[in-house]
Amino acid sequence: MRNKILIVGPPGSGKLTMLKELMGAVSPVTGSHSGIVEEYHIKNKYYEARVGVWVDEFLLDGDVEQLTPDRVEGLASLQEWSHTFCSMEAKEVRDSIKAVVFTLRQGSDVAHLEPQLKLLEPLVGMLDSDNWDGSLLCLQKGHVSPELAAQLDAVCFDYGFEYINHLVSEQGETTGYDRLQEAIEVLGWETQDEAKQTPVPDPVLTSPTLLARSSPSLHASSFDARSLSLSPADSDMLKGLLNDDLDNFQNIFDKLKIARNSNLSDEQRTRLANDLAEQLIGGEVPGH
Repeated sequence: MRNKILIVGPPGSGKLTMLKELMGAVSPVTGSHSGIVEEYHIKNKYYEARVGVWVDEFLLDGDVEQLTPDRVEGLASLQEWSHTFCSMEAKEVRDSIKAVVFTLRQGSDVAHLEPQLKLLEPLVGMLDSDNWDGSLLCLQKGHVSPELAAQLDAVCFDYGFEYINHLVSEQGETTGYDRLQEAIEVLGWETQDEAKQTPVPDPVLTSPTLLARSSPSLHASSFDARSLSLSPADSDMLKGLLNDDLDNFQNIFDKLKIARNSNLSDEQRTRLANDLAEQLIGGEVPGH
């Protein structure tokens, strides 16, 4: 069962800060953050689940010289890390992952980001080859200018990642840790008990048209332009079209993904269906 989140990035890229924001507190850590294991309790009005969180680290050029020995002990380069994670020995680990959160250091630009995503391509390819229905997220620590954010978003888009930063959206979109939480929760995690249940499909929530629209997420960065065989010009046009509708429909499609990927009770499905109907028609739903 895919019920784990992998958080991976170089030292100093905000992994523990992110965990504290999501979970409220984490166990004290000294030295390398590689091997940290936590449990993330997701609870919203649609479902509740406890999700395992794994933290891993890799070294970038210059880290050995700049960081303390205890901080780099046991860590490998990103190329070595990716090779190990793609091995047959790591298949059981890969098969349990439903979300990958790649953390990017503050101040990193395209020249820093793209080589790292390039080295992660083999892992992304293996996840995709296993009929993966998870999410690839890239979270950058600290402030970033709107211009740089747009460049980083474009690179993440090309490699299949959704880029998340802490800029305040002029369109009112959710950003930062709030968006990260949304992107994780929309995957519709299952507990061990829920996995044993056989959910009864709700006709309202299994409409082929609506579900086709809800997968993949309408966040432009979650599409892999290369898998669609698009030229750079067509890719830019697609992103523009997606972003035009993003503000109005993202929340609806996120809820559809929760419905599709979760084992909801009848009461929860009814409440979600009413929410969706109200947003789709822009009116009041009787009894809601």
